[in-house]
Amino acid sequence: MSLSIDDEIIISILQDDLSRFKRVHPCSILMNRPLKPYEYLNPADREFYSKSNDKNSNAFLKKKISNIQDRPIKGPTALIFSILCERPSFCKYIVDKTKPDLSVRVNGLTAFHYACCTKDTKCLSILLRIEYIQENIDIPIVFPTFSNIEEKKQTSTALHLAVSNRLYKTVIILAIKPLPIIYKQRNHKENHRNINKDNNNSNADSHHNNDNDNNNNANDNNNNNFDDNSD
Repeated sequence: MSLSIDDEIIISILQDDLSRFKRVHPCSILMNRPLKPYEYLNPADREFYSKSNDKNSNAFLKKKISNIQDRPIKGPTALIFSILCERPSFCKYIVDKTKPDLSVRVNGLTAFHYACCTKDTKCLSILLRIEYIQENIDIPIVFPTFSNIEEKKQTSTALHLAVSNRLYKTVIILAIKPLPIIYKQRNHKENHRNINKDNNNSNADSHHNNDNDNNNNANDNNNNNFDDNSD
């Protein structure tokens, strides 16, 4: 029995098999939707993932786990799951090739927020080179409230998340070190459009110059003929 696309993506990330992941032909639409939205995925399980109706998974969920990275998660995007599994090669590939929506939230957190609560900072370093991330580095984490509807939503920041999880290397990156040079200022589609626009402008200028040259040559010929007739 063949696996679903979600299964292929999840297993390839858990097993750190980027070649298998590429065979799924990931695109931005596929990368922005949740994986297995009705099942819990365990980033700590490097071989298999647990289903929500599994007894072991339910027992695991009852444990008090302070670090977000070690908790099972329901409905993460491929990018967020790659970050929680500490797969920088997947993170870079998804960011470079599929242009995911970095504003997508799962449980109130974006991919950037999740990168700030993992022990390995490689995925965070990849995201920090993106213009959108640098422009929204203080975007708040929105924790849902379940008591009073009118109650103000609780908010926090990526830095607070790193401090509360005692991830001091991440704290230094966010609070002390200067931000890295941006290498993702716009996506490939925009670049492609600009290249085509430049080519079109260049071709238009070339045609315009050719037309001017032809007109000038025609005027010169007319002037020469006029001079000959005058003689």
